[in-house]
Amino acid sequence: MRARNDSTGKDATIGTKPPRRRRAIQRSALITVLSVAVLGSAAASAQALTFSKLAGEMTVERWYPIADTLQNGKVLIAGGGAEAATLKNAELFDPASGQFEALSAQPTTDREQAGSILLPDGKALVVGGFGHKEGKATYLDTAETFDPATSTFTALAASMTHPRVGPVVALLPSGKVLIGGGADGAGWVTSAELFDPASGKFEALAAKLVVAEFSGATATLPNGNVLIAGGYNGTEESLDKAELFDPIAGTFSALGAGHLPVEARNEAPAVRLADGNVLVVGGENEHAAKETLSSVERFTWESSTFEAAGELLQPRDGAAAALLPDGRVLVAGGYDGELKSSKYFKTAEVSAVTPATLATGTATAISSAGATLAGSATSEAAVSAYFQYGTTPSYGSQTTKQSVAASTRAVPFGAGVASLAPGTTYHYRAVGENAGGVVYGADQTFRTATVAPTLTSVSQSHARWREGSKLAKLSRRAPVGTTFTFSLDQAASVTLTFSQPAIGRRVKGKCVARTHGNRRKPKCRRAVTKGTLTFSAHAGVNHVSFAGRISASRRLRPGSYTVAIGATNAAKQRSTAKLLSFKIVS
Repeated sequence: MRARNDSTGKDATIGTKPPRRRRAIQRSALITVLSVAVLGSAAASAQALTFSKLAGEMTVERWYPIADTLQNGKVLIAGGGAEAATLKNAELFDPASGQFEALSAQPTTDREQAGSILLPDGKALVVGGFGHKEGKATYLDTAETFDPATSTFTALAASMTHPRVGPVVALLPSGKVLIGGGADGAGWVTSAELFDPASGKFEALAAKLVVAEFSGATATLPNGNVLIAGGYNGTEESLDKAELFDPIAGTFSALGAGHLPVEARNEAPAVRLADGNVLVVGGENEHAAKETLSSVERFTWESSTFEAAGELLQPRDGAAAALLPDGRVLVAGGYDGELKSSKYFKTAEVSAVTPATLATGTATAISSAGATLAGSATSEAAVSAYFQYGTTPSYGSQTTKQSVAASTRAVPFGAGVASLAPGTTYHYRAVGENAGGVVYGADQTFRTATVAPTLTSVSQSHARWREGSKLAKLSRRAPVGTTFTFSLDQAASVTLTFSQPAIGRRVKGKCVARTHGNRRKPKCRRAVTKGTLTFSAHAGVNHVSFAGRISASRRLRPGSYTVAIGATNAAKQRSTAKLLSFKIVS
């Protein structure tokens, strides 16, 4: 652990800790972009992280700066230490370009080993650290905010209740900020306090940390509790302990055996990942043969357990980290005291986000013209998910993209599809996109329901016409006689039934043909079928040219007729018949 005790900026002892070996004058800042491997379940072992070099570099060398992802997706990086001075400058990292850009605005004071958090209003709160107050190098109790809307830093009027270097800082579900622990020049601190953004004031908490510590890795968990892992104190040096703060009870409690960090470490940043778990990166372990760490570990919040999660390309102590919008983690700054020269890094490295795991579910709510498609995604980062569908495995159509939250467990999603053809088999599959690429679920099928055909827009070109000599046929040209026109919502067999009115006799409630036996029964009017025509019709508009012939040898005689047009599909479902009247003249 490194600290300063006067305006000369030289390394000094905090409390009873012996001074660390002097760091080299040359420092370069290391930027590392990490990604979290896909987890099959909360209990599954994570895949190791892998890294590659990033082209962008920070604009200045920084050790132990602050880093916060702003609401616009860019990352604020400010302060930190250089070999002989604390820094009073800031820059932004743009994930879209992978580049860093210096800010013209400066923090209100120089700070290293400070704490920071993004507030609900989008401003970044920066507290404590080692820097200058009233011209004197000191352990700071001051705070300031950065407003991304104006790119300005503003000092807060109120001061913390206690000076803190390397403090615990976490945003609570209430919107207030927990600030605790750290070092004050006399030793390591167990006290804690709350900052209220509404009032701009700090208030001491009665509760105290279980272990007095400096530079513990801190993150707010999805359940609202705050994780504090590792850190440093003069009694045990680098710590392999962890504790939780419960904001409802207002208490700190230690995690026991089976729930402790994989390795003792301090000056290691922590980042809550998109799936709610926490990544702890690098740092320092004074108990190890090589003090500066390249190891990474993950805290699974549901089981409160730590596990190894890979190695950085470059060991680093005193870095800052922030989650990027696409699920990667930016790690800025760092120092490796094991090197003989160039101990401070300005280069960068990245690891690709692992593609999501996609599953295609079973279609439900299937109707004649639509269905609801189902799928699920398991991913370390938010997934842009949708479905491809069509009448063949080539698909051809897709649903609107939707965002599915990162999770170590399968997150279901679905989408409705409409305007489908009835009685038709459709193929579909789930598709997911994240920073790791595009992945596909398995192909599935469903068949739309069949319904009775529907006839609409039924008409005839002439209601009075003369006979022709041609047989009826489908035609798009004006016929001799008349043309029957109708629309179908699906392919079907269409029957034209021609009938004429006749006088009959009513027998037992029915109108039947006149016979010698019923000649004295009441008269009634009945339709007598004179012939039928049946042919295949397509979905859409159909035209039937008709000139009076119903076969090669039969034709309708002059007179008045009614034609009933009806349709039957392959499932033997029948439409409601539509009636037209016409007259054939000689």
